[in-house]
Amino acid sequence: MLNGILKNIRVIDMSMGWAGPLVSMLLADFGAQVIKVEARGHLDWWRSGVSTPDTGKKPYEQSSLFNTVNRNKYGVTLELTDPRCREMLLSLVDLSDVVIENFTPRVMKNLMLGYPVLTKQNPEIIMVSMPAFGLNGSMKDYLGVGTTIDCMAGIASLTGYEKGGPRLQPNAYGDPVGGLNGAIAVMMALRHRAVTGKG
Repeated sequence: MLNGILKNIRVIDMSMGWAGPLVSMLLADFGAQVIKVEARGHLDWWRSGVSTPDTGKKPYEQSSLFNTVNRNKYGVTLELTDPRCREMLLSLVDLSDVVIENFTPRVMKNLMLGYPVLTKQNPEIIMVSMPAFGLNGSMKDYLGVGTTIDCMAGIASLTGYEKGGPRLQPNAYGDPVGGLNGAIAVMMALRHRAVTGKG
């Protein structure tokens, strides 16, 4: 058993990149058991990129970006379009406390793994959905990463040189701010569940 204030909490992390995995990393740092779920055909895109050395040996395990925000986690690959794998995930949901995902809203709906489905499996489940542009509205199905959010929020227009155009920062603000807020939201949801019995 893990140590920490969340030692009796199990988290299913279906998120990718920085913001979502940062939520579950912080929960793991507080002692939660985190199980990262990926599909072999759709691995976390932070497994590759500029931080990955060309060693020729398991390059998908070499990314410093990926390894930083996925420390202290277990990992499993499940192809969720396969009904057997979907049932395996639902079995995990039955034994878990939190599910985290950061896809566009259509993904979980198409997989038939939205919050209404998960609560039928486990009425006490807490779900964190972190799509870049929210769960509803005209932009909900647009993809986005931290730099997209920086631009949409106007942060890029506040940086740069006088008389110059907007400039992106080397590290996007949207990801760490979203991740930190997501972890706090989970802590509040766990408190709410302890009081009400509801996820």
